[in-house]
Amino acid sequence: MRPIFSSLLDVDEFKDVNDRFGHGAGDEVLTAIGEAMVTSVRASDVVARLGGDEFAVLMPGTGRFAAVTVARRMRERLGGVVTADGGRVRFSIGVVSYAVPPTCADAMIRDADAVMYRAKGLGKDRIESVMIGAQASASTGA
Repeated sequence: MRPIFSSLLDVDEFKDVNDRFGHGAGDEVLTAIGEAMVTSVRASDVVARLGGDEFAVLMPGTGRFAAVTVARRMRERLGGVVTADGGRVRFSIGVVSYAVPPTCADAMIRDADAVMYRAKGLGKDRIESVMIGAQASASTGA
């Protein structure tokens, strides 16, 4: 079975964007995030907004090294997303790669969510990754 990668991205302090600039401006930020994410992945990959300020990416047939590379590329492209006053929007990203993927998407989202929250706990505005089914785990801090 080919490896699979899932990633969960959360906008750090997104509530502040809505509070400071209004929900219309927040919606514009969310749209820009989605566009930046879609341009960072292959046509066969799936980018989805899970709700609020959380987005997921599913990349079948992608190993850990490629997954982290894509997350870094996404983060670079997301660097162009700014608030109404030009402020930088920051992101916490959790990347999970599987040697053997779980049988349901809920498990992948749950695993990526846990890794994303680890990124938040380590200071936000970073990428954390883990390989499930192998002895590899890394903090990229990127």
